[in-house]
Amino acid sequence: MQRRGFTLIELLVVIAIIGILAGFIIASMGGAQGAASDARRKADINQLSKAIMIYKTNHPDTPLLIDADGCNIGSDCSSDEIFGSASVLRDPNGSYYSYESADGVNFTITSRLSNTNEYYFDSPTGEYIERSPISGACGPADGDNLASAPTSGLCISGTPSSVSGTGPWTWICSGSTVDSCSANTLLGIVSNPASSCKAILDDGSSTGDKAYYLDTDGGDPSNKFQAYCDMTTDGGGWTLLITFMKTSTPYANEAAWPITFDIQGGEPTTTGIYKGTLAPFSEIREEVNSGANMAYARNLTPSHLEVLRDLYSYQEKITHHWYEVPNCRMTYSGSSDNVTHCSNYSVNENDLLSTNYAAVGFQTDIHGTGSCWFSRSTNYCSSCRGSGPCINGVEANGTKWSRTWFR
Repeated sequence: MQRRGFTLIELLVVIAIIGILAGFIIASMGGAQGAASDARRKADINQLSKAIMIYKTNHPDTPLLIDADGCNIGSDCSSDEIFGSASVLRDPNGSYYSYESADGVNFTITSRLSNTNEYYFDSPTGEYIERSPISGACGPADGDNLASAPTSGLCISGTPSSVSGTGPWTWICSGSTVDSCSANTLLGIVSNPASSCKAILDDGSSTGDKAYYLDTDGGDPSNKFQAYCDMTTDGGGWTLLITFMKTSTPYANEAAWPITFDIQGGEPTTTGIYKGTLAPFSEIREEVNSGANMAYARNLTPSHLEVLRDLYSYQEKITHHWYEVPNCRMTYSGSSDNVTHCSNYSVNENDLLSTNYAAVGFQTDIHGTGSCWFSRSTNYCSSCRGSGPCINGVEANGTKWSRTWFR
């Protein structure tokens, strides 16, 4: 009787069964190999920790190796003396075990098991601990603007490295994954002056209304100076550059003005004007009558602003034409209070800018109350002091101050 051979389908079934069985065998062998490697890792960690404890016993007055960031034993640790002969131990996969100590007293020795968990010896507790891997993740200091190198908030998980740099600063948070972190230098401090108060605000470096360091020309940092910044009014970012006390009289030209303008909020205690570049600015806000009345002009070029600054000196004011004065508003965002050439009077060039008229400042009584201006020329009123009180028929009488902001 002739014997029947295997059909193709039967052969395929047998091959499939063999493949499945082989898979089980390989997986079992892999698990056994992983278990064997983990057993060796644990034995190595035990040997390394005991080597360090022996060193501490033999050298009670000598601190352990300090490495807060962690180092690889037998590779990049600055010294392997504390590990003794155990320094030659390596992970079964050929990598290094890690050592970490922030104070030279307490330490950890760490390895990574085949299931990716960490296994380490913790000297403060004397325990061998297995834990799930911790991913490195930057803390709240990441992306912050700071006056000095960060010392806290470096990582929300993982181990922070030392902070490097002199501003900006960088560090990493190490764990099963590594996260790179950085912090920027705060704008407006003595070591990092800003171009304007608006630049400080936009950078997120504002810490409120106060004096900051500026360098408006962005060149030689020795040119830096302090200026008061209003970080709240009309969106904030205003730089105070002209201050006029209520007892002051105006100046004939810019050269005669003091350069020590006030660097504090509230009533000016110093009269002065900023004489540097106006390139970082495009808006102006004039406050008269002790801040009760304001005038705003926007979308200005530096040359426009140079003209406006001239208007604060009564002899320089008459060198300009009335049409050089831009339109202005009584409120920053107003749409119906636009004032042509920033004057409430229907006057010609000779009237508005004459020596006899001489209402000093870039706006001329736009509020329509009378006597509402930055100051009066001493040619017109030799006894006038301070800002106009914005009362019809009442001249500046030493009871009101004025000041001007740029943004």
